[in-house]
Amino acid sequence: MATLLLATRNTSSSALRTMTSPSLRTWLREGWAILFSHPDDFVRYDLEMDRWLVVTQRAFAARRIRAMSLASPAREVDRSWITQVDDDKRTVLLEDPARESFGTVDLQAAALREEIEQPGRRFVMIIDTALRKQKLFTYNDLSNLPSPLEFLGWADALRAKQATAVQTNRHFVPDTHGRLVPAAHAQQFFVARRHKHRVPQVACKLATQVRASSMRAGSAA
Repeated sequence: MATLLLATRNTSSSALRTMTSPSLRTWLREGWAILFSHPDDFVRYDLEMDRWLVVTQRAFAARRIRAMSLASPAREVDRSWITQVDDDKRTVLLEDPARESFGTVDLQAAALREEIEQPGRRFVMIIDTALRKQKLFTYNDLSNLPSPLEFLGWADALRAKQATAVQTNRHFVPDTHGRLVPAAHAQQFFVARRHKHRVPQVACKLATQVRASSMRAGSAA
């Protein structure tokens, strides 16, 4: 399974020195992820596990959403259901060490670290491609927990909602005063609606001009 390592510059882990440990941004690419602090809380390794893994793997692959776990020395990577679902055993670094040393600090990664490092809690977090927390589920009671497929459904719905909002906002651009105005391809529609109430006034003015011209013509005759 892909494990998220909350490493720092002082961490003496070999993961910081290997090219097989990408940053979380690189690992996500354009996708979303579901981070489980304790993934084994959500499954039972029984006789039905093989069939459940097949269904879960297909569901995650179809939606292009990835599952990952927090790194833990006590967790067996090879036996975890996340390894079977995502087929990725790499260690993923929250921050990019090269960027910390030679570039600007990733502020969004720092904010995500603060959310993850809250002490003494078990959680599931849905993370978007920009490293923003989209949904956080915390729990202490291990009974009646949602299944990983339910979290997948929530993530898929949140991503669709975000995509719809982005598409809607593309029809508007800020003007020089910071107000939203229609984009170029939508201008005609909004202008027509804005001036619709003026059409009767224009028509009346035109009729008055026509009558005045007719009266002047009649007087001249």
